[in-house]
Amino acid sequence: MTLMLKSIIMNLPIEFEKRMKTLLDKKYDAFLATFCDAPKKALQLNVSRMNAEEFEQSCDFNICSIPHIANGYYYDCSKIGTHPLHHAGVVYSQDTAALLPVGGFPVNKDWKVLDLCAAPGGKTSQIAQVLSSGKGVLLSNEINPSRNRILVSNIERMGYRNVLVTKLTPAEIADAYPSYFDLILVDAPCSGEGMFRKYPESINEWSTDNVNLCANRQKEILDSATRCLRPGGYLIYSTCTYSIEEDEEMVDYLIDRHHFHLLPVFNQIRAITSSRVMNCQRCYPHLYQGEGQFFAYLQKDGNVSSEPLSEPKLKSITRKNLDLLHSAIGDSFNTDTCTFYEYQDHILALPHEFIQLPPHGITLCGVTAGRVEKGRFTPHHQLFKAYDSLFSQKTNLMPNAIEMTQYLTGNEINGDPSQKGYGVLQYCGCPIGGYKAVNGRLKNHYPKALRNYL
Repeated sequence: MTLMLKSIIMNLPIEFEKRMKTLLDKKYDAFLATFCDAPKKALQLNVSRMNAEEFEQSCDFNICSIPHIANGYYYDCSKIGTHPLHHAGVVYSQDTAALLPVGGFPVNKDWKVLDLCAAPGGKTSQIAQVLSSGKGVLLSNEINPSRNRILVSNIERMGYRNVLVTKLTPAEIADAYPSYFDLILVDAPCSGEGMFRKYPESINEWSTDNVNLCANRQKEILDSATRCLRPGGYLIYSTCTYSIEEDEEMVDYLIDRHHFHLLPVFNQIRAITSSRVMNCQRCYPHLYQGEGQFFAYLQKDGNVSSEPLSEPKLKSITRKNLDLLHSAIGDSFNTDTCTFYEYQDHILALPHEFIQLPPHGITLCGVTAGRVEKGRFTPHHQLFKAYDSLFSQKTNLMPNAIEMTQYLTGNEINGDPSQKGYGVLQYCGCPIGGYKAVNGRLKNHYPKALRNYL
């Protein structure tokens, strides 16, 4: 046992230990013993970028598929955030248990979905992957400005096209989207008891008063969430805590106050979780190689009805700016999959059908294509990531290519002398970012904030 883990056990609040002993009874010692183990690292595979077979062949670090979780892997890479597969949006590092709430629910590819408390974006990524194979659209909301920026960055990195990101309160979302969504995920802010092993600093913030404060806040969030869920729609409620007040009592609140009923959970999920109440699942580290998590699937009473998606109410791109866009990114440009709009000082690329827009609070709308400045169109990083197929020029680098290290640290690299203008740098066929080819050199257009620093 490391000194750090010994310290965690010694510093667990007495009241927390009492509560856990009541919950777990004879299994408490097995639970406590998990604090002697380092957290297991896991990731989700973005199958809209690369399938499992391709990933396993391309991976140059050790991986092992996670039982009962589609496209989930344990890994041992010490710096996954600097790996080309991360930069390419192929992988998203995420706790094993956190993969279960969305991974165990049959999301329909054509639904309108709301992730109400979305940052940093792991569960949003799982949902967006499913919706990217159909006509579905995701509204991903995060009110905290710094966490919202992280959310936007992750959505851009993963290459999703059909996501609207907002920075609104739950009440503002409910006012803008009454009875609108087919599915809502509420991964509620909580007391974080399930993360004590991974984030020991959170132990010092724990108290029963904070548990009760979180529970009251969760009720306010759920009050708003139920207003924007259509009759017959579905709600996934999850937390990373063990507190009954924030878990099963919130489910009771939805059933009693807002007329929901619980839905069954797949047997393979039930096999690796625990239940105090039927169909309310608890993930414990002594049952599964992950941190703590609670989740339940509920359906709102009423008749199933869903409104179709509509065209977004935005200003269409001018002919002049569209010509500049075409001129900048090459002759193979194909607009069949999207429509271009102008919003503030940016040009956006959106699917033909999209979610209705709120009156304010938008931080990302579909794909930011770029902007026109001084008579020239400059593509945005997200256009290279989400619509790499629109570029006629591509440079594909294989694993261990020295040029990849050079590119990810912000340097120019050598390229095909026949190339001219903008193109996409790829890793194993997946887009990393953009460049501009000039006289056999590929000028780096990878954002400074995302680069690796040696």
